[in-house]
Amino acid sequence: MAHCTQCGTTIPDDAAFCASCGAASVPVTSSPVAAPASSGSKAPLLIVVGVLVLALLAGGGWFLKGYLDDKAAQKRARAQAEVAADFVEGAFISYDTRLVAKSVSRDYADRVDEVVEGSSEDGAKVNRKWDGDVLVLSVRDADSPYEVAIEADGDKESAEVTLDVTGESEQSLFMTVELDGSRWVVVEFNGSSIASMFGDEESSDGSSSGGGDERACQANQRTIEGAVQQYLATDEYNSIDDISGALDYSNYLIGDYIKDVPYCPSDESSTYYIYDDGTTDCAAGIHDHF
Repeated sequence: MAHCTQCGTTIPDDAAFCASCGAASVPVTSSPVAAPASSGSKAPLLIVVGVLVLALLAGGGWFLKGYLDDKAAQKRARAQAEVAADFVEGAFISYDTRLVAKSVSRDYADRVDEVVEGSSEDGAKVNRKWDGDVLVLSVRDADSPYEVAIEADGDKESAEVTLDVTGESEQSLFMTVELDGSRWVVVEFNGSSIASMFGDEESSDGSSSGGGDERACQANQRTIEGAVQQYLATDEYNSIDDISGALDYSNYLIGDYIKDVPYCPSDESSTYYIYDDGTTDCAAGIHDHF
């Protein structure tokens, strides 16, 4: 049905004039009534979307935190490996007292010559490179080239560092570094405290003791042990006699003892005491693993 455009009366679709007002017909077809809008609420959908967004944000936050924690640990581990490398290189390879001073407590900064095994003129050159998280020291101008692979665990305050020596002979050493203020320092090398390496004995409260003669003796012990460790790391050896021959130029004497020794693989292992200039009360022990 159509409607009159003048008065709105309903007229037949084919009518020429409106029967009510006589106006010429211009039919206007009525439109069907539109369906009513849905009365359903969008709130559940919004809640679901919100939950998903929060879940994504939370997951992303944990991922970001884990990533940042891993990066921080990696950064610490590298700093710890660097300070360990400074100590080993300076004390036993290049004989650079500046490197040793950087790697130990400031209390020992003016005494580093007590643990450095020789003069810088006699030291070997060291090339440092990173292989992933491992710092590799390459010594090429020594009689027997070798490498020291250094890796730290990245702990926050006290960290363990492993040093694997490879070359004609192989050896594994370990080190402990601790945070001293804003810098990492070496506090223990291969089972010996840095305090003892400098001739100091630490008491239970962390203070050091020992008279001048005792400190000199302890420092000499560390010098002997360091010389032996360096020999083991750089030269091929088959018996304790080889070490004896290598140290003859310094007039070291060797006595053979059996003793229960810490850090050895067995409870009873051969321990060779090396005496400097025949001073029997100032001996340094090394372990025979042949």
